[in-house]
Amino acid sequence: MKRVIALRGLGNSGKSSTLRMMYELLVTRYALDRKRGKRVRVSIEGDINDVNTSVIVSVNGVRVGITSVGDQPGVLEGNLREFEFRGCAIIVCASRTAARFESVVTDLQRSCYEIEWIDKHKEGDTKTDWDAANMKVAEDIFTKIQNLL
Repeated sequence: MKRVIALRGLGNSGKSSTLRMMYELLVTRYALDRKRGKRVRVSIEGDINDVNTSVIVSVNGVRVGITSVGDQPGVLEGNLREFEFRGCAIIVCASRTAARFESVVTDLQRSCYEIEWIDKHKEGDTKTDWDAANMKVAEDIFTKIQNLL
């Protein structure tokens, strides 16, 4: 079954930072596997920058679409449709909590995607606290992806 993992939260709750961390975990893991001699085919297509991520990572032919652009429903919808069109079996996205954002994500159920929501809250008072909380969620999402691959 195809899966969407949607990180849902208010603005400035760390959704984009968390998804960049998760992307780095994913790419680093499979790069290390290749270095250790494991037969892993990995390719990356897309755009990574300090603000937003929209990328497809293919691992042994399974496409994982990742987008952190969750604060503009039209852009989010376009990215999700592109991932669907490009054959992503797994999609990871950020989404605000408003109904119009959530409906963009849940529309993928019509295309046989199972939706899993993860609520993201800003935790702590310092950047160190935020980074630690974001990394924990990134690791949880990374583990979910590994289990699906």
